[in-house]
Amino acid sequence: MLSIAYDKKIGKEVKKAIQSYIYSNFPATERYNTDYTRQELLDVIVYSVSNDYFIEEGSELLKMRKGNVADGDTIFHRIKPATISQVLSYSEAINEQILTNAKSLGVLNKPCICGLDWHDVGLYSKKIREAVRTKPKDGTDYALRYLSIESVEEGKRFTFHAVPITPFTNLCEAVSKLISKTREYVDIKSYSWTEAFSMLTCLSFLSPEMYHI
Repeated sequence: MLSIAYDKKIGKEVKKAIQSYIYSNFPATERYNTDYTRQELLDVIVYSVSNDYFIEEGSELLKMRKGNVADGDTIFHRIKPATISQVLSYSEAINEQILTNAKSLGVLNKPCICGLDWHDVGLYSKKIREAVRTKPKDGTDYALRYLSIESVEEGKRFTFHAVPITPFTNLCEAVSKLISKTREYVDIKSYSWTEAFSMLTCLSFLSPEMYHI
């Protein structure tokens, strides 16, 4: 486990290394001149996303701290929406920056335990090509579904890779891609996954001592 002081040092180094990349490559552009600069708009978006808030909520909370910031309506009106593929590509590039910096700082020198899981992110439009039907939740029965692989060790909480999936996705190929991508950054000590993965015969190539459900 990393010390708190070491964690803070790593956090500052990673933030410094990727901050300019995040702002300069964000996959959205202004529709036309606004009362707020691009960076001011992105301040609200990045703050909201990093704290798992909706844009409207993040804007209100940030306004209490900083005063005059763009509200949710202004952001949605002034920023052209990005496509799902743009967002995924951007997120992957940012994550690779984080992992590369973490590896260079020695955080990933030792083998780690990795967890496989899948997630549904609620969508409120079935017109999005990547949307899949799911159980009704929070007013929608559509979602963006993806598989991910993360370090599940305290002090090394990293998402190594994630891939979107649909009913037509070859899950064995998707899992293989997750594992291969992870091995670019760290040696894997063992795996864990939920019962939903137990049906995948492709996981049988893993040694029994390397996994648990």
